Amino acid sequence: FRKVCSNGLHVADTSIAFSVRHTRNNTELVVPKMSDLFEKFLENEYYSIITKFGKLQTVKLLDTKQFVMDILKQTKLFKYECSDKNPSPSKKSKEVLEIIDQESLLLDEAPNLWLGYNAFNRVLHTTLKKSFQRQKQLDQKLFNTVLEMV
Repeated sequence: FRKVCSNGLHVADTSIAFSVRHTRNNTELVVPKMSDLFEKFLENEYYSIITKFGKLQTVKLLDTKQFVMDILKQTKLFKYECSDKNPSPSKKSKEVLEIIDQESLLLDEAPNLWLGYNAFNRVLHTTLKKSFQRQKQLDQKLFNTVLEMV
């Protein structure tokens, strides 16, 4: 896994079928049959994750507050409410909602599951301050939870 942007999004480690042969004066790229190359690409985890990201974009969020509450209830990343006595959104919940709204405006599209996932991911990697390994675990839990909403 590697960080590809400031929100800490994890991308799968991928590989395709080729090898490099070193000779005295040069390096030759030895590529197997093209059909093997395409087959390897279609089997790899990155391709399947990208397909899932596309599905998340198709599901519109009609009520972003309810979406945030539902995700937090299932993942327990943090509490939605400020406290037991104050049902208003907590600082982190407000941050998620603001990110969804900002991204939606910038992209000129309705809020969707992809924007919701991205907003939680950004808060997970910038505000929650967990170790990279713990962030990866929480990110996977978050992704699976959002994906179940498709």
